Amino acid sequence: YETKLKVGTYNIMLTKEGYAPIKKKIIVDPGFNIQINEKLITLKQSALINTKKIYKNSIGIELKLFDPIRITIGSKASEKRRQRNEVLKNIFIDRHFYVSTTLITENDYKKIYNQYTKSSEFPVVNIDWNSAAIYCNMLSKSEDLTEFYKINSVNNVIGYNKKSTGYRMLSEAEWEYIASLKNGKTIYPWGNEASVPTNIGNLAGEESKDKFQYYIKNYNDNIVKLSEVKSFDANQNKIYDIAGNVSEWVHDFYSEDFFTSENGELYNYMGPNFGNSHVIKGSNYQSSNRTELGISYREGQIDASSLIGF
Repeated sequence: YETKLKVGTYNIMLTKEGYAPIKKKIIVDPGFNIQINEKLITLKQSALINTKKIYKNSIGIELKLFDPIRITIGSKASEKRRQRNEVLKNIFIDRHFYVSTTLITENDYKKIYNQYTKSSEFPVVNIDWNSAAIYCNMLSKSEDLTEFYKINSVNNVIGYNKKSTGYRMLSEAEWEYIASLKNGKTIYPWGNEASVPTNIGNLAGEESKDKFQYYIKNYNDNIVKLSEVKSFDANQNKIYDIAGNVSEWVHDFYSEDFFTSENGELYNYMGPNFGNSHVIKGSNYQSSNRTELGISYREGQIDASSLIGF
């Protein structure tokens, strides 16, 4: 495109539908040609460039940005610690998403849910899945974001808005993604070896042998019950308490239908469309066996528990 301009200073903008505009200031002198070469980028590319990789939200929760990924969740039949409900599924997560770097604490919960009386840096527990979903919606509303969960007049979740950019619980696939090492899916949060590394998390170690029936021999974290968030090092993805402390609710309904997508691919899979219970992921402070310590470990749960947070 060519044009003639009078001598002077101009603010110009290069635009194209679907692309981020570029603004420039130029000075036109007599007798000189000015050539402008710029490469437009899409609106999505522009948004990602200008998006913070880590930020704190309105109530101080730290969130980290994760990239799209192709991941196989579940476990192979040859994996010794495997349960039969850990069916392999190939999933393509085609969007970026933020994850809180710690479990939601009692302080985080109280800031949004005023009726809650406890206040500490311990993870909030004894919260059922429905209450966790309501909390997500309340947090979305406080920041003028579209609410993810659809809730009826008696405060029960009856569906969700997949296009929402508001807060929600992680999907099972997203949880396995953030729990794995950076170089790919592993059997355990620390790698593929069954032996538990020193100080990996709040698990049932030697300190628990007089309290619980089972414990991990030659492992000691010096904490018998709950620990405050950030009491142990974050994993390679900078997420805390992936191993131990409390297990976590995720978004998905729990199912044992043994449906597999091993030979295909599911896009942004968020579990079955209905069910009676929801998936819990991860180990907790009573965990000691290889099954529960594995990333693919999953169980269905309906009721709140002192061993489950989100």
